[in-house]
Amino acid sequence: MRGWFEAEPWRTARELLERLQDEHPGVYPDGHLRTLQRRLKGWRREVAHTLVFGPAAIDEQGICRLANPAAIRHVAQQSHALRS
Repeated sequence: MRGWFEAEPWRTARELLERLQDEHPGVYPDGHLRTLQRRLKGWRREVAHTLVFGPAAIDEQGICRLANPAAIRHVAQQSHALRS
């Protein structure tokens, strides 16, 4: 599923669920739609975050390193040094 999203990020959760249902008839009911919508929202958030802050801002667990106060200070210091 993640691979489908990465290949075609514009697809809706409904479209991805229909594809999954076509490939596995009777296994994934329509009731999974809301779960898939939430999953896509998270994946899109990760992509947007990476576009804004760069890939180094996300650790192996998908957690924003910039949420760490020490990391925020470090980024601020780097930014200040670049402006000087």
